[in-house]
Amino acid sequence: MKSDIRMANEHDIPDLCAVWQSCFPDPGEYIRLFYRENFGRIGVLVYTVDGKPVSMVNLMDAAFAEGLREDPVKYVYAVGTLPEYRDKGLMRSLLLSAAHTAEEKGYGLFLKPVPALIEYYSYLGFTEDSHFKLFEAAPGKNREENIYFSPISAEEYNRLRNRAFNGRPYVKWSDSHLRWCVKENGFCGGKTVAFTLDGGTRFLMACPSEGVLRIIETDLNPEQLRRISSALCGLFSVSRILAYLPEDASCKGSSDVSSLVFNAPLRRTYANLLLI
Repeated sequence: MKSDIRMANEHDIPDLCAVWQSCFPDPGEYIRLFYRENFGRIGVLVYTVDGKPVSMVNLMDAAFAEGLREDPVKYVYAVGTLPEYRDKGLMRSLLLSAAHTAEEKGYGLFLKPVPALIEYYSYLGFTEDSHFKLFEAAPGKNREENIYFSPISAEEYNRLRNRAFNGRPYVKWSDSHLRWCVKENGFCGGKTVAFTLDGGTRFLMACPSEGVLRIIETDLNPEQLRRISSALCGLFSVSRILAYLPEDASCKGSSDVSSLVFNAPLRRTYANLLLI
């Protein structure tokens, strides 16, 4: 058997879909849509055996931004190995290769880990950088009901997003990434909307699941979320909301690691829109 590490090409997409489906519960329709919409703008580092990809790391361009400063980074996403090739060190080889290239070319890497793998990534040189604050609310009295929610384009969402978060370290994405996020959220039954509150245009990306509205991202603070919780629950037909907010949000709530970074400054960078 001949093994190699290389970047995937379009002919590899069926094999990439097979690796993905062996590792994650996403339906085949979603996986094929992901590569159809995104393959031209991402890189996929693969470990091949006799030319066939059996392990992969998807890499997406982004920037760690603050004010006028932008440091190039790549988001590490959907990493996986076919079951018959696991426990052989293939993923470790891929990630070390990605890390070597990042150091050589002068950009950083970041990822959203599952808790069980934080130690594994730390062993490979990744460092914990930022967290989400998980905020929960339910409909109650004295909440604002007369909110008009309207669909928003990816480009307008990104403009509002950059304006809202530019005063802090945050992950800055391209319009093409936002177009995918909006489409992905819609595929999963969610909505991406804008509305007026407290004299300004606000934005929100959210997806309902089993009676709970998961707010993926918003520029609202906890007090504002409480005020419009009834309107949101009515719009999405749910009984409560769960919002992923920056770690310095002024509210009680549990914490969830949002990013591990490699070869990038540790600044508690707000990392979101990390895909569903």
